[in-house]
Amino acid sequence: MTQQPVEAPATVGRPRSSRRPVLLAVLIGLLVLAAGGVLAYRLVGTTDDDPGVTACRSAEVVVRADRGERVDPAELRRVGGLFEDSAHEDLKTSGVLAVGLSQRVGGTGPGAESYRRSLHEAVPRLVTACDAHGITVKA
Repeated sequence: MTQQPVEAPATVGRPRSSRRPVLLAVLIGLLVLAAGGVLAYRLVGTTDDDPGVTACRSAEVVVRADRGERVDPAELRRVGGLFEDSAHEDLKTSGVLAVGLSQRVGGTGPGAESYRRSLHEAVPRLVTACDAHGITVKA
């Protein structure tokens, strides 16, 4: 009997043990990218605004009502709801008052002129309150 040498099994590519560090490095890289993306989104992409501050961005609807323009009642309700939910008392008070008056100025019945005067006085207070929170409302 002649003995033939035993051949080592052929391997294709890298040995299995050398793949683990590469996979681990790729996984760590993906986690770092994901964390960076979340951080960038939180810093730049969104702001956790108070509802009143958000309403200030749409407060021009109240200014238009003060000028006598027709405004969408649904938009007034939406903005008024945001002011109602505000944690900032100055925004809540001035916003709810101005929106409420805006909803009433369209009428022609008794007291309509009084609502117009009151709205004309309320708008500057709303503009000042929004400005105090970094939002400029063009009056």
